[in-house]
Amino acid sequence: MPFYRTFGLLVLLGLMWCAVRAAAIALVGPIQPGWALAFWPPSGEALGTAALRASSSPEQMALAREALRRAPLSAEPFVAAARAAAREADASQGSRWLEEAVVRNSRDSDTRRQLISLYWQQGRWSEAIDQGLALARQRSDVGDAIHQSMLLLLDDPRGSAILGRKLAEASANGELPQWGRQLMGAASPAHRRRLQALADLAAAPPDPAPGAVSAEAYAAWVARLPSERVDLVAPVYDGTFRSVAGIAPFEWRVGPGARIEADGSGPGALVASAAAPPGTILARQTLVLPAGTYQLAIAGAAPSGSALTWRVGCPSGRVLVELPLPAADAPQEAGRGFDVPGGCPFQEIALVASGSSREPGVTGEARTRQVEVRFGR
Repeated sequence: MPFYRTFGLLVLLGLMWCAVRAAAIALVGPIQPGWALAFWPPSGEALGTAALRASSSPEQMALAREALRRAPLSAEPFVAAARAAAREADASQGSRWLEEAVVRNSRDSDTRRQLISLYWQQGRWSEAIDQGLALARQRSDVGDAIHQSMLLLLDDPRGSAILGRKLAEASANGELPQWGRQLMGAASPAHRRRLQALADLAAAPPDPAPGAVSAEAYAAWVARLPSERVDLVAPVYDGTFRSVAGIAPFEWRVGPGARIEADGSGPGALVASAAAPPGTILARQTLVLPAGTYQLAIAGAAPSGSALTWRVGCPSGRVLVELPLPAADAPQEAGRGFDVPGGCPFQEIALVASGSSREPGVTGEARTRQVEVRFGR
């Protein structure tokens, strides 16, 4: 057979194989990804679907990575990776995966809904509001549920402050935005008055009184934050140390023997002397946690023999939880549950040199890369 005929036959067979493979991926892949994967080379889309259906987190992550390699613009691998993180109870990593999935496929309302749910769980209410409003624009049938969720924030000082700021930012010439008018319509008379008062305060916040600790002072502080820092308002403000110490008492205040290393472009670290004298408060911040059950979670490392401890307590001096920085060369994660009782509306989180178990002659520096307060245990 002449060469050109052989070559033409091979090309024809290759095109036929591509057509059969494409048909299998399109028709069978969403239902039976395993069948679609039988057609070499494996399709990134089919791998993404298989990752979503995997029965274990290691399998999901392996399939998600391979799917992303073969289909780098696909959103499914990120959703699968988020599910794997959820199985490992890693909400922070799960939200990062879902954020990327929403960027790649902003029309997928189910993925956006999952991201909103994670934001609520993490207390990232500014981002939850933004994504909730985006979802309501996509699907008119979820508007009422989004508004009711937002109204629940009025029972929390931090949530109230964030919601008031969002209303003020979206208002034009004193007129509420459409979602604000809908929110007012869904609110009770008492909540309606509270919403208007919050929006008015956020629109013209009073000058902060130095060291004032109250719901009004907190709302005024949130209202004065630069726009790019509002999303850092979580149960612990700027828990990844992205910025230098700020306004007392609701931002980080750093004492002698400590500093924040941050360049403003991403997560930084709180660096503290392992040889700080016992009783030294190296860094502190005032929290506004309602009564309930929480978990203090940290990621960091301290020299062996040091005694640096993260502590949460009430103004009365009652200690709610203590969690030592792990003695390690590289950052390690640690966590411990605690309860905030009634009658303790404000708390202080601090890194303290306890000294009770510090070994003589300890030198070096400890680094905390993340401090987080999570809801529940």
